[in-house]
Amino acid sequence: MRTWPVSSVASANHPHRWTALSVGAGRRPAVAFWADPESAKASLVMARREDRIWSKETIAHLRGGRCSVALGPDGRCRIAFVDLEERSVHVALEEAGGWAIDPVATKLTGPLLGSVSIVVAPDGTQFVAWWSGAGLVISRGHLEGWIHETLDPN
Repeated sequence: MRTWPVSSVASANHPHRWTALSVGAGRRPAVAFWADPESAKASLVMARREDRIWSKETIAHLRGGRCSVALGPDGRCRIAFVDLEERSVHVALEEAGGWAIDPVATKLTGPLLGSVSIVVAPDGTQFVAWWSGAGLVISRGHLEGWIHETLDPN
């Protein structure tokens, strides 16, 4: 049986929830997760491993639901996440010196079930999917705008 090497990304002293993983060029992993999700200090965190060392950075301070991470053809990270307080879906896009938070859909009504997923096409177009009370929503686009389609689950 194969033995897997284990490395710690975050301390177990604080609750963490809803992790998402992607692997980029050179087998470099990127992990997004929610730290202290039930507290006033809740935050979305990105961790990466470079040269066997993990580094973490906070992307946003808010109460969120699930998250998903994808690495685009340009090597930049994208994190799709649900903002439970604002009832919205966003994509955080890695830029030089920080992150741009792009609202995909805001002021959502009905049940927001919290599941979200993101992929990036070879041309850089982002696709985000999530469940709402209306059904499965699939959005495609980028900072300049989003096109939404809702699929009835029945």
